Amino acid sequence: KIKTIHKNTLSQEPPGKQLTMVGVKNDSPEFLQYITQLGLAINSKITITSNHKFDSSLNIEVNGKSQMITQQVAENIFVL
Repeated sequence: KIKTIHKNTLSQEPPGKQLTMVGVKNDSPEFLQYITQLGLAINSKITITSNHKFDSSLNIEVNGKSQMITQQVAENIFVL
């Protein structure tokens, strides 16, 4: 029997939880280049440090570096 793994997007997760990036929805060269500049790659450890209700942007920590990402970016990153 094959086990199905349910993955969420980064935008669906609560602050304070350590997550692992497992994939992307958007595989355009521009998006992949952008997330690479942020230090994001498959198996990156991500912690959401806060979210902003007014625009749904997120403050995240990746490899010890703080980053701010938009809701649009967070909706395109799959995590476990």
